[in-house]
Amino acid sequence: MKNTARVLSFGQGGHTIYYRGHGTCSGYCDPESFINRDNHSDEVWPSDGVPVVDMRSAVDTKEGWAWVFKGPMLDPDIKDGEVDKCPALEPFHVVAFSGFGSALLAGVSSQLTKERAGALDSVSTKEWVEGWRNHGARVGRCFVKDNQTTIVWEA
Repeated sequence: MKNTARVLSFGQGGHTIYYRGHGTCSGYCDPESFINRDNHSDEVWPSDGVPVVDMRSAVDTKEGWAWVFKGPMLDPDIKDGEVDKCPALEPFHVVAFSGFGSALLAGVSSQLTKERAGALDSVSTKEWVEGWRNHGARVGRCFVKDNQTTIVWEA
């Protein structure tokens, strides 16, 4: 199904559910308040086994914060091992921006020359979750019983 929930993530501003077909839905829940699915269909709410990434504490570290900008984006439609590379940025694009935008694009440009997926590249769910795990995020899975979602975190 196109709108099937594939990944649930928690950041400093709330949660995001990523769907097959490039859709997202976000709100202001944290892992402790993300439990009741009474007003949501099974199609849009994460079901059993959906990966969960809590990046809140990771982004409080230097490496985790850097991963926000250097790490690849999630595309839940990509098969494991595939990478959708961002088209190369020409150097004149970087100088067209000032301040933070220029610094960000300069960092992105350096990432694009690496073989591994970097900033603005898209990767599979498995690789995206693993990248966040390696940068300090808490990872788990959703489980549903009696319309209540439980998140079981890895040890």
